[in-house]
Amino acid sequence: RIEAGTDCQHGGQFLDGKMLLVDNGREKTFSRAVRIDPATDAIDWEWRDPDGWWEGAMGSIAPEGDGYLVAEGHVGCGRDAGTEGDTSELVSIDADGTVLARKKVTTEDWAIYRAIPIDPF
Repeated sequence: RIEAGTDCQHGGQFLDGKMLLVDNGREKTFSRAVRIDPATDAIDWEWRDPDGWWEGAMGSIAPEGDGYLVAEGHVGCGRDAGTEGDTSELVSIDADGTVLARKKVTTEDWAIYRAIPIDPF
């Protein structure tokens, strides 16, 4: 457990000396993407989907251009963590957290665990 106030983290990676990860928020009933400064153990940036998102066990964040790609994972199957009936979604956001684009998976039979942006060729 990282002591910056997160619980059940996913998709952690270092970028410019800071840690990016998804805080699944099992104890909060909301999920968010955060950036943590390991020198101070403080969250210096966070993003919560304005449309709401909570999944207790899935999700990732990755740098994408000047912003981020957030994989809002959801698992159906009657799990007790997450928002029942929701499907996974990819959300592209800028550095300020403004939503630029969304792509929703249209079935509960598939879930997104992690997303990695690729450069177009």
